[in-house]
Amino acid sequence: MEPFGFEKLPQVIRQLFEKVERIESIVEQHHPSEEDKDELFNIQQAAEY
Repeated sequence: MEPFGFEKLPQVIRQLFEKVERIESIVEQHHPSEEDKDELFNIQQAAEY
């Protein structure tokens, strides 16, 4: 990123915000949801199984 003056601050903030939104969408696509995770049994659950 190149240096910028005060007059370009709103534009730079908007660009950073857009980049953060793209990163968030990529992470959401690759991060398994809580429903998709395998759950391990605790000792009591394993004994009952």
